[in-house]
Amino acid sequence: MRLLKIFYLTALLITITVSPVMAASTNNLTTLYIREDSFRNYDFLSETDSNTNVDWPVSMLFYNNADINKVKSIFFIGFGSILKGRLNDGAGWVWDSDGGTKGISSRYGHWLHMRVYADSDDRMYNLAWGYYVIGTTHYDEYPFESWSGYSEAAEEEFASIASSKGYSVSEDWSTFYNYHSGLELFSRY
Repeated sequence: MRLLKIFYLTALLITITVSPVMAASTNNLTTLYIREDSFRNYDFLSETDSNTNVDWPVSMLFYNNADINKVKSIFFIGFGSILKGRLNDGAGWVWDSDGGTKGISSRYGHWLHMRVYADSDDRMYNLAWGYYVIGTTHYDEYPFESWSGYSEAAEEEFASIASSKGYSVSEDWSTFYNYHSGLELFSRY
């Protein structure tokens, strides 16, 4: 795969085949390992690591000198509600909080929202991926946010935005064991 340089960031975005969780619970919550690192395959509503406390599946991975601010700068300025990612960069499990990057979808006119997670220095490192971060994606209804969903479609739109800005993208490169078939929409209200 070729890598493209943009300013000070050389990044490769990998998208993962997923679908969002229904009603904030899942039977697919697991820990994923890459060399010395590990992370949970969903983000959480609070600092409780439970299959009944999940929000969105991890659907994106940015690597090769990625950090949270560099990744967010590719997309939008706005942010949404803060959720929690659970990860271990080899020194023990930590929680990361993020409101993400959020803007209006050019495809559907709804909010397009991604949260990005890493440890305390806003990036993780291992020998396979270099500096990397993970992310979750979804749409929120615009303007009132009466529903959220379509994680896979949101992932595809974020990948398209990154590609249009010169970043190399590998869609559906891997599975993070959080795929859920069926309707990808739920109401939080």
